[in-house]
Amino acid sequence: MATNQASGDGEPTPTEHTDPDHGDPDLRRLTRRVDELEARLRRLTAEHGFARAHIERLQQQFEELRDAQPSLEHAVAKVKRIPAGVQRRVRTARMRRAIDAELPEVSAAELDRRRKIVEQFVAETTVTGPHAGGSGLVLPVADEPLVSVIIPVHNAIDETMACLRSIAKHAGSAPIEVIVANDESDEAEFAEVRDVSGLTVVDNATNLGFLRTCNEAAKSAQGRYLWLLNSDTEITEGALDAMVATFEQYPDAGAVGSMLVFPDGSVQEGGGIVWSDASAWNYGRGLEADHPDIGYPRIVDYCSAASLMVRRDLWEELGGFDTAFSPAYYEDTDLCMQLAERGHPVVYQPAAQVVHHEGASYGTDVTQEGKHHQVLNQETFYRKWSEQLRTRRPNAAEPLLERERTVTKRALIIDARMLTPDQDSGSLRMLNTLRALQRNGYKCTFVPQNMMLQRPYDEPLRVLGVEVTARPYVDTMESFLRARGPEFDIVLLSRLEVVEEQMSRVQRLCPRAKIIYDTVDLHFLRQVREEHITGAVSGGFDHVDTRDRELAAVQAADLTLVCSTAEVPLLEALVPDAAIEVLGNIHDVPDAEVVPVGRDGLLFVGGFEHPPNIDAVRWLVADIMPLIIAERSGATVHVVGSKMPPDLLDLASPNVQVHGYVEDLDPLYDAARVCVAPLRFGAGVKGKITQALAHGVPTVATSIAVEGSGFVDGEHLLVADDPATFADACVRLMADDAAWADVSAAGQAALVERFGFEQAVRRVADIIAIVSP
Repeated sequence: MATNQASGDGEPTPTEHTDPDHGDPDLRRLTRRVDELEARLRRLTAEHGFARAHIERLQQQFEELRDAQPSLEHAVAKVKRIPAGVQRRVRTARMRRAIDAELPEVSAAELDRRRKIVEQFVAETTVTGPHAGGSGLVLPVADEPLVSVIIPVHNAIDETMACLRSIAKHAGSAPIEVIVANDESDEAEFAEVRDVSGLTVVDNATNLGFLRTCNEAAKSAQGRYLWLLNSDTEITEGALDAMVATFEQYPDAGAVGSMLVFPDGSVQEGGGIVWSDASAWNYGRGLEADHPDIGYPRIVDYCSAASLMVRRDLWEELGGFDTAFSPAYYEDTDLCMQLAERGHPVVYQPAAQVVHHEGASYGTDVTQEGKHHQVLNQETFYRKWSEQLRTRRPNAAEPLLERERTVTKRALIIDARMLTPDQDSGSLRMLNTLRALQRNGYKCTFVPQNMMLQRPYDEPLRVLGVEVTARPYVDTMESFLRARGPEFDIVLLSRLEVVEEQMSRVQRLCPRAKIIYDTVDLHFLRQVREEHITGAVSGGFDHVDTRDRELAAVQAADLTLVCSTAEVPLLEALVPDAAIEVLGNIHDVPDAEVVPVGRDGLLFVGGFEHPPNIDAVRWLVADIMPLIIAERSGATVHVVGSKMPPDLLDLASPNVQVHGYVEDLDPLYDAARVCVAPLRFGAGVKGKITQALAHGVPTVATSIAVEGSGFVDGEHLLVADDPATFADACVRLMADDAAWADVSAAGQAALVERFGFEQAVRRVADIIAIVSP
């Protein structure tokens, strides 16, 4: 083999080796590859060093930014609270100064020439048409308004235009008119407001101040409600409709106020408190807008006239704001006190959020001109209302109680988790139980045992006026009850697992509360029946152990609720000294005509965490549906419910439509010909039956399914306990319109009598009288 070729210095070149086998082609390729990798390694090592140095510089910059973050956040928060118009004027002034500094001086002749060119161009290119105002802003206006929006304005044109734009964007469905009361604003600037289409402008001959301006503008209003709105506010989506709806929810209400928020979204006011010395609190200030303390409508001492909707008939009866508080401050608090004195409470509505640039009119310094009236008018207010204020607590004492001082009876409800009325009938029953407690004068607080809010399921409760709290606003049930337990007159514990976990805690921390145990259904009875039918109990429960645990819960409670009349004698025999009362399912009945025409198919509804429903569907599909299909080949059953196990999903076929969870059941009830409840075991009153009858849909059910309901076979529904009889009953209702109509009407009437909401309100009143005579 040839000898190595040496480089000029006698050393091997980077691509040559002293190995005598270097002439091998494979070896040469391998050698080159090794050299390339070595070179790449050197390059990567150098890049790594550069990257590490860069990362160190970035980390240093990050630490510097982190140290500066609090100051930056504080600065940003301050800027956000500066009214938008002020920010815009500052930016414009800076731009003008910069332009003036850079541009060369222009002669008057040149300026005139430029003006004429622009005017000619605009005249030639502008299309004429309907006038929508120079601003291009168009407000909704109704011939017969339900709401008259009144906005007093003294200059602050930028803020006023922002307010009007928010109304144009978020007016909602209620017919409105918008009235701007011009309190001697600068006319050159106010021209922009006059140019808004659909707006009514009321001009004051002289500056009257906020109070008198509102009084004068209200004389021009036509709506049933007057919405007093500061010019430095911006309404949000749904605010107007929520306020109108509040008058329907609280028929005696004289006024409804908004949740006022700062531009950064934090709360400025969530209802007001007036203390014994006439000082006032904007309750909830600084909280998050979804905080539970301010998250539900409630009757309050007052709401700010920055956003206050008042019944016009009551406003006129009172003569508007009392001029003793002119020009401003405490006039809204006084108006709210007058309304309450006449039996027309003021309701705070958190769903009506309004952004308020606080202080844009008078500022926030009470020593300055305008704002000092706040101090003077507190004294005037105290002199006028001193007698009523004597019963109130001093400033900052017990704000949780003072925030809703009209409440005299309080109920705490603890269930296993957040109510899901679209998923299980137990949740629907509890939701309506809360409504019935409210109708009986109770303020309701709901806390799920698992401490999870599970949004959006808290929202229906809040809309009703129920206080809902859980993490992150309260850490544990122990800490909540330590802070709030002494408030409650009644504690309702729903389900066995809740009683076992909370009973001793409630007894210890709610010293004056009567404790009610709501069984929902007797678990041990359901388990005994399941074992009898299937040979085992789902989940491996021992029904004897369950029985003894339930009986211990009954003995510990002051009163026990059952859903079914059939369960009362059983519990009375097992626990002779216990107070046992029935509170069945509770339903509102849709106000709609129910007819058989256009309906088709069967419907099964149930939550599938409940073992009886799983067994019922299996039996229905395997043993009943084949018999129905034999008579009506196109017959279809729709199976609906949450948390459906996979083996039920596998039952789907042309005759079995498996839907799983459906958010809105109304279309299915409206389309179904027959509802079915083929339960072979269970306890309590079955929500699937009462809900079907509430919708007027005839139902075929087993004896177990109708137990304790009081419904009569052949009149209110049809009862069958074997597959052949069950199938025949379904086929009959599918084929016979007359029979269908008779059962539908009788079943719905019986439902209203036994399980309608008004019946529940009376039943809850009876139960309260027993537990708290």
